[in-house]
Amino acid sequence: MTIEATGTGTTVGAALMQCLRQLADKPTGFPAHAASLMFTIDGLIQTESLNERGLDGRNPFRIGIGYGGNWKPIEAAWNSSTLTAEHLGDLFLRHVVLPDIFGRVPRRDQGWGFPGEKYTITAKPRPAGY
Repeated sequence: MTIEATGTGTTVGAALMQCLRQLADKPTGFPAHAASLMFTIDGLIQTESLNERGLDGRNPFRIGIGYGGNWKPIEAAWNSSTLTAEHLGDLFLRHVVLPDIFGRVPRRDQGWGFPGEKYTITAKPRPAGY
C-alpha cells in the first residue's frame, strides 16, 4: 500500500485523480486509505478570498486535518468507472474539502473553489495528533 503520492494537473480533479491512482492498491481499485491521509494543495484557491497557496513560500491548503469528509461518493464514482477529472474535483470540494473545514456539508459551496490552471496535490499520513 502506497501511503504518499503527488499528482499534478491543470485542474484540482486532474491532480487528485493522478494522486489517487498512485495510492490505489490495484489499477482500478479505489484507495480506501485515502480518507485517513492529509492532502496538501498548491495552486489558486477561492475561499473567503482568492489566494495562491503553496507557491513562492506560501502555506499550502491542507485537507484531512479538520473534521474529515465523506469519501464514499468519490469511491462510488471511482468504482463505477465513469469518473471524470471535473466530476472528481466537484465531489472532492463538496464531500471532502468543505466538510473538513466546516464540519458538515454546506447547502451551497460557500463560493469556494479551485479556479486556477495548475495544481499539485500531495497525499501523506496525517501528523501525530490529528
